[in-house]
Amino acid sequence: MRIRTQFIVSMVIFSVVLLIVAASVIVTNQQISQLDQKQEISANVEKGADELNILSSQYFLYQQTQLLTFWQSNITSISGNLSNLSPFSSAQQTLVNNARGDLSQLNASFTNLVSFLETAPRNVSVRVVPEFQNDWNLMVTEHQTFGLDASRLSESLRTQADQLRQTNIVLVIALLGIFGAFLLTIYLITYRRTLKSISNLQEGIKIIGSGNLDYSIQTKKEDEISELSQAFNKMTANLKTVTASKTDLEQEIAGRKQAEIALRESEQRWATTLASIGDAVIASDLSGRVMFMNGVAEELTGWTFSEASLKPVKEVFNIVNEQTRVEVEDPVSKVLEKGLIVGLANHTVLIRKDGTEVAIDDSGAPIKDKDGKTTGVVLVFRDITERKMMEAKLEEYSKHLENLVEERTKQLKDSERLAAIGAIAGMVGHDIRNPLQAMISDVYLTKTDLASTPESDEKKSALDSLQEIEKNIDYINKIVADLQDFARPLNPQAEETDLKLIIDELLAKNGLPENVKVSLKVEAEARKVVADSSYINRIMYNLVNNAVQAMPNGGKLTIRAYKEANDFVITVKDTGVGIPEGVKSKLFTPMFTTKAKGQGFGLAVIKRMTEALGGTVTFESQEGKGTTFIVRFPPPQK
Repeated sequence: MRIRTQFIVSMVIFSVVLLIVAASVIVTNQQISQLDQKQEISANVEKGADELNILSSQYFLYQQTQLLTFWQSNITSISGNLSNLSPFSSAQQTLVNNARGDLSQLNASFTNLVSFLETAPRNVSVRVVPEFQNDWNLMVTEHQTFGLDASRLSESLRTQADQLRQTNIVLVIALLGIFGAFLLTIYLITYRRTLKSISNLQEGIKIIGSGNLDYSIQTKKEDEISELSQAFNKMTANLKTVTASKTDLEQEIAGRKQAEIALRESEQRWATTLASIGDAVIASDLSGRVMFMNGVAEELTGWTFSEASLKPVKEVFNIVNEQTRVEVEDPVSKVLEKGLIVGLANHTVLIRKDGTEVAIDDSGAPIKDKDGKTTGVVLVFRDITERKMMEAKLEEYSKHLENLVEERTKQLKDSERLAAIGAIAGMVGHDIRNPLQAMISDVYLTKTDLASTPESDEKKSALDSLQEIEKNIDYINKIVADLQDFARPLNPQAEETDLKLIIDELLAKNGLPENVKVSLKVEAEARKVVADSSYINRIMYNLVNNAVQAMPNGGKLTIRAYKEANDFVITVKDTGVGIPEGVKSKLFTPMFTTKAKGQGFGLAVIKRMTEALGGTVTFESQEGKGTTFIVRFPPPQK
């Protein structure tokens, strides 16, 4: 097969394979993107289940009308999320349908209990009423069922997405491997095969040049080099016919004339053959003067034959060492000294007439007459710039492939680790919040029983203890929420959010110690911001909670929201203990904390959620004089 044909066939085959694998990568990426969106919706449903659990408990503790509004808002949000889920499998659709049914039953049970509590007499403990106990236990069971179905749905979507990511990594690695194989194949076709054929041709030229006109250059392949070898074989056959007859003088003269004619024709054919070679060819006499140049040599050196015929080969064939820039030995002298030489210039560069440089590979051989006497030198050289570029690219792609495989492997491990943390966080959240629900219920019922007892020191002490228990329950809920927020994937939903309303509800819902004074100011132009309201609420909750903890002996909490150069800025300032200089660089590191209590996820969650919204969080602090956290959000993209 001809070199050109083999090159084209290889190009077509590898192109088709590359297109197929690349298309598979694109399709897999699209599926992963869809699954990530569904997984985020499922995570919101799971998060909503936990919030309903907390809201129901808080309502039975405080019976605030505002909590009923929050309950209905969460029910509507969760229903919308379940409607937006379009699972890929029937099993996932079944989980969605189960969750939708669980939500409906849970809402109905909550409504019944609300009605019961609104009409129940205040001087009687509802704890001993069988109807209340049955309804309460039913609602707790439905909470658990809904949370479990939501968790199963999230886990199913997460597992399917992880499997697709692993498939995508394999496809990318295969794509790079096929591309590397393609480059290697082209390299073998254009370099190894061509060089070997030319080497055989050069060996044949050496034998023929030594005077052995009976030698025939062997050709095993049907390609361009084979055609050149056949041309040399014809030339030697013609040269063999040029022999002098030893009969009489007239026949000798006639034979010589015929030989001269044949020789000239042979030389012409020889020159024509050399002119048709794809490589550059220069021939010189023993003094080094240029006697012949083919068109490729003229184009490569920048010299025409008429210009080069007046100059020595060393000036036309001007080569220097690429690294040292030292001019190499005269190639004509080197060939005359050593005979046939491959690689005269040693992996060097040719300086063209215009001063530009080109990387070359070359060889040389002596030209001999029929008596074996050397009459000149022929030099053959080729431009290997593309070959060197290909070798460099092949090495670069090889290194890139190794780095990419290493990076993808690390990403896969990180993804698996994060998925494991997320699964554990989900299970821990459910396992902890179920007994917390029972504790909240017991506290509520105990406070209800105490309400009907006479005032006494024992009653006051019991109520104080119950209040401390409620605080510890809220603290445990915060730890679980921080862990889940840090582990779950983030995909915020943009919506118009009222900053002042979020902060007001946050302060009213959580309540602050009496020794902490609050100053809140939200400028009118900064009140409406396009961002995920649940993220904003979580960020502000953690910032306010940290500020209060930093002021154990009381102080002033200042919250400001304003616009600055189109950015929305929220600052939370306290007058507490401040942050030591030695720990400032580690402040946002997960699981790092300076507090006696806490898991070190609060500030890490703030940073992660802020960056998910496209914003930044920084702080300014002086030990003993307080701390200010600055959250900055960019304007919404149009």
